[in-house]
Amino acid sequence: MPKEESKDAGESKDSGDDSEVPPLVAGFAQFCTSEEFQDVLTQFEDDHCSVFRGVDLEGEQELEWTDLHRQYVEIVEERMEKFCADEGATTESLFEQLSMVTDDSVVSEFLPQVLMNTEYKNFAAQMKFAAEHQDNKEEAVTAAEEGGKFNLSGVYRSRNDLFKVDKDAFDKYLTITKCPWVFKKLFIKTVGTISDVFITMNEDTMEFKYKMPLFGTRSTKYILDDQVRDVMNVWNHARPQRARCDEQKERVVVTIDPHPSLKDGFSRHSFFFKDVDGERVLVWEQYIEDKEAGFKQASEMRFWQVSAARK
Repeated sequence: MPKEESKDAGESKDSGDDSEVPPLVAGFAQFCTSEEFQDVLTQFEDDHCSVFRGVDLEGEQELEWTDLHRQYVEIVEERMEKFCADEGATTESLFEQLSMVTDDSVVSEFLPQVLMNTEYKNFAAQMKFAAEHQDNKEEAVTAAEEGGKFNLSGVYRSRNDLFKVDKDAFDKYLTITKCPWVFKKLFIKTVGTISDVFITMNEDTMEFKYKMPLFGTRSTKYILDDQVRDVMNVWNHARPQRARCDEQKERVVVTIDPHPSLKDGFSRHSFFFKDVDGERVLVWEQYIEDKEAGFKQASEMRFWQVSAARK
């Protein structure tokens, strides 16, 4: 049987989580976060992502792209075999449990990127983001320079030396969204190290891209017309959302109502500037409310602007 990781002092597994992750999958998810494993995958991405630059992933898929995905899966499978050997399990049992998890629409939302990338479409999107890193940066810088009365455009990053994420607040937020304990722990561990935050905004849209260790890259485009449409959420799953600028033209507000994880509730994401010690900081505020349970929780992340100087 796989060894179950001991929880941190004072931390307990929330009995309110509706979805349980099989122990073997939970153990492998932890194994995937090792520095050695991450370094191997990052090197693979750096070596091969260039072929995805500027490609249309909705069109015909090139043989070279699918072959690279096969190589990626082989790397994961090699590590999977080592993990199973150490745990006294079989790869067949791990594959079976992974299949169960990816078929569970609740649990699969929270899988680390290394596991999501075993599906081709997720792998290709991740490689395309890496290949177009500099292009995305240039677009965000250009949009920031064009200005406007209200414009969040720019290149940002988190600063752990200036702001510590409220882990308790995020724990409560993720618990109410029914994030499984093992993935909640990984998310909280890495949420303060988000990098490569690119925002490109105009009067009609805001495109938000960022990279988060273990959970990979995210790219979301909001149409600011307050109309409900399916938009990719933080976990790369399409959810009905509506986005708008507030009446004061000071915030972009994204609302998910009703929220799929709540019986009677909603969540709201707000993006705005805040003055912190004389410096303008981008705030990403998350708010969730369960009307039936009478529960409200807010949390936030802050990002500092990176120099707009072009390279």
